[in-house]
Amino acid sequence: MKRKIFITLLAGCMCLLCACSSPAEESSAGGHTEPSIFEDSDGNIVYNYNFDEDGVPPADKGELKKRATEEPAFAVAKNGISREEAEKILDESSSYRMYLPGKTADFKKFYNQTLKYEEKDYYSFSFYAEKNSVRMFVGTDVLVACDGSEVLRLDAANSYQQVEMNSAQDDKDAKQMYPDAKISAQDALFSLLDKDAEKLGLTENINDYTFEADDELVAKKSVNCYQFIPKLRYESSVQLGSAIYVASDDSGRIFALDNEKHEYDIVS
Repeated sequence: MKRKIFITLLAGCMCLLCACSSPAEESSAGGHTEPSIFEDSDGNIVYNYNFDEDGVPPADKGELKKRATEEPAFAVAKNGISREEAEKILDESSSYRMYLPGKTADFKKFYNQTLKYEEKDYYSFSFYAEKNSVRMFVGTDVLVACDGSEVLRLDAANSYQQVEMNSAQDDKDAKQMYPDAKISAQDALFSLLDKDAEKLGLTENINDYTFEADDELVAKKSVNCYQFIPKLRYESSVQLGSAIYVASDDSGRIFALDNEKHEYDIVS
């Protein structure tokens, strides 16, 4: 919940800044200011803007990390656990701060690669839902130690944090998270495919986005909605887009940020 509030406040502040700044002011400030983003110990996403240094270019976020269309062949590390064992560990791990609309076991796992992180070998996975052979990626990327000793999740600062293992039984399932919803979170997510991506604020291939879900319904225009935040991963940063809201009442209404009006409207 704290995370949702911080993001909402950021969107509001940015709208005010955009509305109040004249072209001359933007020019003198060197254009748009890129924030540095990090997650504090309480799970708050903190945006730090440097408004004091004129003309300082934004940090290079690197190339967009595009997700493979076809899943790579699983590369078992030397003396490492199998894929089945790694997925079992994930299914039994807490979904806390993974931003999934349900438990870890409710989602399929897409193997990305076997990599080395801080001198230790890990299997990298992404969570996804699938419908009619189409994948939609959700939550956040995770690493499972090849020796089975730990699980790490990717945070908004593009670094990894510890995940509590063997505690999935303490997580809420989707029905507990969204008791008043008439449609499932997964159906709500797939409804985005029926809309113009540009109107949703999506500029890259849908396969490259990971959608973070809030753990409860959020009121938008007095309508209870699922909140999805589209996320892109770059070589040196994670970029969060404006939240997209899908009505949970099966009305088909979707609300997205209109950058010209600086407010949320129904996407036609």
